[in-house]
Amino acid sequence: MTLFKLLISLIVCLIANQAHSETIKTDQLEHQNNVRASFKLFSETQRKKFSYTITKYENEEGDVTSSLETYSPAASIAQSWSLIELNGEIPTKAQVNKYLKNKSKKKDNSKNNQSISISQLVDIDTLQILNEDNEFIKSSFKVGYSRFGETAKNKLEGILTFDKNNQFVQNIEIINNDHFSPMFSADINKLKLTLSFIKIKNAILPLSTKMRLVGSMAMFIEIDEISTVDYSNYTL
Repeated sequence: MTLFKLLISLIVCLIANQAHSETIKTDQLEHQNNVRASFKLFSETQRKKFSYTITKYENEEGDVTSSLETYSPAASIAQSWSLIELNGEIPTKAQVNKYLKNKSKKKDNSKNNQSISISQLVDIDTLQILNEDNEFIKSSFKVGYSRFGETAKNKLEGILTFDKNNQFVQNIEIINNDHFSPMFSADINKLKLTLSFIKIKNAILPLSTKMRLVGSMAMFIEIDEISTVDYSNYTL
């Protein structure tokens, strides 16, 4: 009888462990599907229908530039975009004309070149849940973007934060665990890329992009860059 009870206990434990394993697997798959749905909604959100403000800051080897811009839906680039401040001062007419010319070039280039998508950065099938509470799920992922270079394989780590209550990816962080070369003669010692998002009604929009980059080019040119882009004041 004692042996029988022992066997029953072992079987119950095995069944419980199997059920627990299946639950984790299901949660993992559900999480991956939720992230995939969030990326899909982000790609489908028509940001050009919103008015918003952009604050930019760049520091390249001590050369600091900043700007404050606004966007409003309109028929032409000159009507849509406004340069409010450049390096903390009101821009000159020549600077505004140069700014609008650059915006026009970027628009033309975007028609011919496919820009990077979030789903290219995050290999969704590799998402692994690290921890979870009532509000957020944090998971790790493999970085899938090929333009980081072949040497970046297994040298980039990603962390994704998912907002459970509002059902969207709130934050993506990518860092390197070793130096890598994204292109010939370039060596990156430190990379930290952070992408944050906000959900407004049924639209997912960028909230901020932050990047820290340290390395060298052609062995003797030092790379030390910080850049941030913040989006605010979204209105329809």
